[in-house]
Amino acid sequence: MVALFAASCTQGSSAPAAASAKPPPPTVTAAPAVAEDVPEQVKAIGTVQALATVSVKTQVHGILAQATFHEGDEIQSGSTIFQIDPAPFQAALDQAQAVLERDQALLAKAEADFQRAQELKGDGSISQSTFDQRWSDVASRKATVSADQAGVRSAKLDLDHCTIRSPITGRIGQLMVDVGNVVKENDSILAMIRQVRPIYVVFSVPAQHLGRIRARAAAGQLAVEAKVTDPGVPAATGTLELIESSVDASTGTIQLRARFSNDDERLWPGQYADVALTLGNHPGAVVVPAQAVQEAQQGQFVFVVKADSTVEQRPVHVGDRWQDRFIVNDGVAPGENVVTSGALRLVSGMQVNVQAPEAPTGAPPAAPAKDKS
Repeated sequence: MVALFAASCTQGSSAPAAASAKPPPPTVTAAPAVAEDVPEQVKAIGTVQALATVSVKTQVHGILAQATFHEGDEIQSGSTIFQIDPAPFQAALDQAQAVLERDQALLAKAEADFQRAQELKGDGSISQSTFDQRWSDVASRKATVSADQAGVRSAKLDLDHCTIRSPITGRIGQLMVDVGNVVKENDSILAMIRQVRPIYVVFSVPAQHLGRIRARAAAGQLAVEAKVTDPGVPAATGTLELIESSVDASTGTIQLRARFSNDDERLWPGQYADVALTLGNHPGAVVVPAQAVQEAQQGQFVFVVKADSTVEQRPVHVGDRWQDRFIVNDGVAPGENVVTSGALRLVSGMQVNVQAPEAPTGAPPAAPAKDKS
């Protein structure tokens, strides 16, 4: 009985100790809020457009004799890209020149006859009607020669149009009509040429930004960055060139256009690009990692890790996003640590075990924070 009583006393004393044991504090990662100069940007999705697009057509009717390029080549302005068979047009030019020479000879004869008529009219050897007829013949022959000269110029122009030259410097696409086909003037498109250096990016932003954009643009050129979806291609930098003259009433947006030198052909017509229009700077802005900002019915908040390793939930007013961080207008001071992961289990006043976030690739790992619990 004594032994049983002692055993029961031992079990009774260990039960309160087990009940009083606390679970370990949750582990979270945290990062400091920092103050730095952050660009003031308006972001949108844009479309890359060629600076100029030319549909190459023929201006004469004939056989397509030659294409002097490889599809996809860069074509220089003024270079020959197509040749229409020139033989019929050379023959037409020769005929027009022959007609001109004949009528020039007839004009010379008419002028000589008129010169003699003037001499004879002085001494009354010819009648007035004959004199008038000689003058009329000269005027008629002059008009005929003028028409013949226009015909020669037209024939030369047609012969020159047999050689099709590029009006711009750009990239030529696929050949749309094979050599040997008969082509008609202003009918079939032979190829497309697009100027890609420089190049445009067109994008739209909410009309609420229009006042700021116009004010900043009036003070100087605005920088624009464009990043295509290819992860291996860095962002290109250009300048804002055009603010459309009206707001699109159906979408409530204003269309903008930026110009990029595109010397390395980083941008290509038809691509989509993430666009950032820089309007200025937020000097000394307080920024926190984007994953630190949480949403609740009352608004946005962050968990701040205090000096005693407890967390405090603070409401914040978040401004623009820059890269992977948010500007915090109030609620957090520079140097305070905010929770970046593990926040779902937290409540204000809870003790936490702070673990340093993973260092970027190639950087030395950060020292873990001390557990002050």
